[in-house]
Amino acid sequence: MGKSYVILKDAPVMDYMTDYVALPKNYGSYEYFAREDVKAIRETVFAALDDLDERTGLTEEVKGYKKVIIKPNLVNVYHKAGFAEDDYPETTDPRVFEAVVNWFRDRNDHIVIAESSGKPFPASASFVITGYDRIAKHLGPKHNPP
Repeated sequence: MGKSYVILKDAPVMDYMTDYVALPKNYGSYEYFAREDVKAIRETVFAALDDLDERTGLTEEVKGYKKVIIKPNLVNVYHKAGFAEDDYPETTDPRVFEAVVNWFRDRNDHIVIAESSGKPFPASASFVITGYDRIAKHLGPKHNPP
């Protein structure tokens, strides 16, 4: 069994409180990916995963026909649900999730997003509310696996 590692990275200081629960309608567009928060999150996630890769050889582990399973941790997602606050997440920020999927996708074509329902929300509803379904569609497979 290999060693365990925790990689910590400081993201640039800025307001990350926009779209931290659900992706905006313009996800996938040039305007979305040009946003400073989106670029900062992606760069920070990529740097952390690059550091992890250097210490563990993760890229070598995920090469070839092995599937990479990514579990996003969708528990409760209340977005504009009529509560006192518009957003109440107990889930992974979709911008962070998209960056993780992208990092692995650059190394392996066989990405599987796996999740089960948390608390009262079915996973399929949380995928739609957060925009994870649009991430999967936008990134899609590079080719059909054999």
